[in-house]
Amino acid sequence: VTLKRGRGCIRCRGTGYLGRIGIFEVLSVTERIRELIDEEASAEIIRQAACKEGMVTLRENAVVKMLEGETTYQEVLRVTWEQM
Repeated sequence: VTLKRGRGCIRCRGTGYLGRIGIFEVLSVTERIRELIDEEASAEIIRQAACKEGMVTLRENAVVKMLEGETTYQEVLRVTWEQM
């Protein structure tokens, strides 16, 4: 795996980043998720159930973009720090 690092230039004002790219975590409200919400399950229980049903987490989405060379590992950590 080759990871990239932002270098910086005049266009990006030395930051190594130009423009923006979105990373997303989308929770589809399936029948099971709806049941958990109705039961007032904790956010962690709902998250676990969603992942079992195929939800891609914010960190997973960011890592894919990093591996595709669209962002750096520093940005993945910065943006997904709370998921650690």
